[in-house]
Amino acid sequence: MERNEKGQFIKGAGLKDLTGKRFGKLTVIGLDRIANNRTYWIVKCDCGNVKSVRGDTLKVITSCGCVKKKQDKKNLHITNNHNYAKHPVYITWCGMMNRCYSSKNTFYSDYGGRGIKVCDEWHDVGKFCRWAEDSGFEEGLTIERIDVNGNYEPSNCKWITQLEQAWNKRNTFYCEIDGESIPVAKLAHDYNIPLKTLKSRYKQGIRDKNKLLYKGNLKHYKE
Repeated sequence: MERNEKGQFIKGAGLKDLTGKRFGKLTVIGLDRIANNRTYWIVKCDCGNVKSVRGDTLKVITSCGCVKKKQDKKNLHITNNHNYAKHPVYITWCGMMNRCYSSKNTFYSDYGGRGIKVCDEWHDVGKFCRWAEDSGFEEGLTIERIDVNGNYEPSNCKWITQLEQAWNKRNTFYCEIDGESIPVAKLAHDYNIPLKTLKSRYKQGIRDKNKLLYKGNLKHYKE
């Protein structure tokens, strides 16, 4: 697009100059680029951030995103998220906070909706990240509440695999083996026995470990 000697766009050149105009908290500094018949403008937010924004969205976008972040902090009880967005457990932290404090979250009814909370310490993402590093976090692991009715807090959380995660739910079927309560699904996995078979035997009252975990047909089982 052509400009005159003052740097202004020439009238009739087909582009409206937005330089200097305000849209909410955004002030247009100048044209960034034109791509695919769309204009992109450099804008500065009242908070100080500078970014490129597509021209046809300026009437909708009213800030650089700082307003939403501020509201998220309020809604999700976030106390500090500075410089942790790239940490490997940041997404885990966001999911945990959302499940407990955002009524729009798909799983809210199973967490915040029934009183599950995140301890005050972990409202600070930095402290959560440091706990993760000190408690054995590795890529591929997920956070698990030891007591499924308890809150997210250091004494009630650990890192486990996705498979182990599926074993610890409110509707998990447990059985007693050697005085220990163990998910039947875990036993089925560890001993390579059909889950349906194991559940059936336990419900029938079979408590002898060898008989319960016998891989063949019990008709052929010998004491």
